Amino acid sequence: MSNIVSLVIYPDIRLKTASAEVVEFDDALRTRLSNMEKATKVFHGWGLAGVQIGCMQKIIYINHDAIVKYDDPKSEKGYPLRGAPLFMVNAKILEISEQKFESTEGCLSLPGVEATVQRGAYVKAQYQDEFGNEHIIETEVPTLAACIQHEIDHTNGITIAEHQSPLKRNMLIKKIEKFLKTRNHPTKADLNSTCKSGCSHDHH
Repeated sequence: MSNIVSLVIYPDIRLKTASAEVVEFDDALRTRLSNMEKATKVFHGWGLAGVQIGCMQKIIYINHDAIVKYDDPKSEKGYPLRGAPLFMVNAKILEISEQKFESTEGCLSLPGVEATVQRGAYVKAQYQDEFGNEHIIETEVPTLAACIQHEIDHTNGITIAEHQSPLKRNMLIKKIEKFLKTRNHPTKADLNSTCKSGCSHDHH
């Protein structure tokens, strides 16, 4: 039986709406998170927030180990690997460094565009896992730090477009519309399909 999920595409109002906190850590939640992991792989992303597939809950999937290895493939043992998947429920940022860096980011909900966002070089976040256990994650790994901030933004109704000026935001919307009209770009995924282990991950 087909199990189809659809990406929510900007400027859909859901992407500008804060998601609700999770209160029940049940099998339904774990299935939802597992589906997010599958969808991220089908769409070739680094991570995904629930709102991006129409689930208005504070839930996030991040391909932690792939990101860490991407940033430093020659010395991956230099960073502690939590182990993918990284499921973050009710995540919030506890601390962010004053030192920033320019992160050039794509987004599965903003296909065909990239935008530069000022991100903290160090981030510390608190979250619950799929069973409700509390965790702290902190990192200075650039792509991982940016991805955590990017996905937590999503749960608060903020996309990379909201980090831009109104003029630049309108330009992004036009580029997205043009991209979707001129490219055969998938916005739906059959979760019964799986991407091969060697597939690339191009977007936050």
